[in-house]
Amino acid sequence: LRLLMELLRTQAGQQNVQVFATTHSPVALSWLTKEDFPTTFFCRKDETGASTFKPFSEIPRLVELCNTQSIADLFAEGWLESAA
Repeated sequence: LRLLMELLRTQAGQQNVQVFATTHSPVALSWLTKEDFPTTFFCRKDETGASTFKPFSEIPRLVELCNTQSIADLFAEGWLESAA
């Protein structure tokens, strides 16, 4: 999984392409850096059933909390779901 993430990151950066992948893996999220946050999105369905996407960089307090707690833990504990 980590190699796949690195390959996607490298290819997107070198070839100026957009990569769209989804995961429910806290482990995969733990390999993100804060520099990835503007291009990493949290997706969920709203009350109407429509999917919404929010960049990690626009989730209140996420960057601040990641200074003391891993994003994997925030995801696994449901914090992202309530904050996004």
